[in-house]
Amino acid sequence: MTSWKGFIEGPMNRPVLMLDRDGTLNVPATSERYVTRPADIELLPGVAESLVETMVMDPAMVIITNQRGLATGAMTARSTSW
Repeated sequence: MTSWKGFIEGPMNRPVLMLDRDGTLNVPATSERYVTRPADIELLPGVAESLVETMVMDPAMVIITNQRGLATGAMTARSTSW
């Protein structure tokens, strides 16, 4: 279990932005190709620019992802913790 203590820095009243990863931020993985490392991520058009604009609000950003590769055994939980 991951410890979240000290994970988010800054004031506790800071806004939090939670984003789904696959299909929202990046091109979704296929059944033949899993995103297993940061170099595998291909951002969708306009995502990088939008995130930069959002950073002005100084939110804590949390990326949420459901990894079917864990369920199928194609990857381990450790391999998804970048």
